[in-house]
Amino acid sequence: MVGQDKALINALKIRDQFVEKENEKSGIFTEEIEINDYPSMVRGKVQSKDFLMNVSEMTNCRIVVKGTHFEAGKKPPAGHKRMHLYMESSSKHELMSAAEEIKRNLEDLVV
Repeated sequence: MVGQDKALINALKIRDQFVEKENEKSGIFTEEIEINDYPSMVRGKVQSKDFLMNVSEMTNCRIVVKGTHFEAGKKPPAGHKRMHLYMESSSKHELMSAAEEIKRNLEDLVV
């Protein structure tokens, strides 16, 4: 079972790298920001429709919540990802702006 898990993880990494390269060839840039270990109030704020829409409109990026919430410190099963925000844009600059805005809000909300 452990060998199968490692093989699955390696296959998923290769797939993700391939997709990322293909996206860049097509002019699509992506980034993920993990939000899994933030307090539930913070996760709720950055997952809210209003917050995501505001950042999306401000930066011209597509942003969606992906993954599953796992307790802090718990490793997700093979093939699963921890809760994160997936961002996609045709501009690397816009993507970086969206990531900075989200990270800034995460830091502000934690304090």
